[in-house]
Amino acid sequence: MTLQMIANELSLDRVMQTLKRLFGKFDLFAHWTQGEFHHDLVFVLPKEQDVFDGNVLVVSTNCNGGVKDVLNFDSVPDRYALWKLPLS
Repeated sequence: MTLQMIANELSLDRVMQTLKRLFGKFDLFAHWTQGEFHHDLVFVLPKEQDVFDGNVLVVSTNCNGGVKDVLNFDSVPDRYALWKLPLS
């Protein structure tokens, strides 16, 4: 299983079903809105999982729950560091 395979589920509901099937459980740590149409959901997976490098997944969705991106971390990232644009 790769991050791309999780992203290919295309909907938040299917991602959550896949996480449940793979790991038996997960914690929804946070739901951050980034503007009107972008949502980041932070899932903490069991520490003993060996599928991904880290046990934190950030699933970014659009307003309809469609998956835009999946990121993997060792710990919960700073909310505002995820999509910070460089200053010109």
